[in-house]
Amino acid sequence: MVISDEEYIAESRDPTPEPRPEFIEGECRYVRLHDNVNYVAAGIILRGEGPETEVLLIQEAKKTCYGKWYMPAGRVEAGETLENAVKREVREESGYECDVIELLSLEVQGSGWYRFSFYCEIASEFSNQ
Repeated sequence: MVISDEEYIAESRDPTPEPRPEFIEGECRYVRLHDNVNYVAAGIILRGEGPETEVLLIQEAKKTCYGKWYMPAGRVEAGETLENAVKREVREESGYECDVIELLSLEVQGSGWYRFSFYCEIASEFSNQ
């Protein structure tokens, strides 16, 4: 369903709403992120093909979910793009540098939590030496 600009303005609580983002393949536009919302960026990384395909998972160390396995993910920091957040989380949690290929999913819980999951490919192993 396409909402016209008139409908968008009429449904907005703010009489001067921020412009709606335009999604054009191969292009990104900036959208303002809100302080009271958690934005999470995750990297989905596969290795191999067919039944031998492996998925990169990280074993959690936090007390609330200690020992559980997750894909590399974390909060988007202030001033950080989604792409840079994914690259940073993959590097910090796995030691790999990655290339972000495409957005696979967006999960929303209420109005205060968004997780952007991106398909990524390993570019190289990170070395902090």
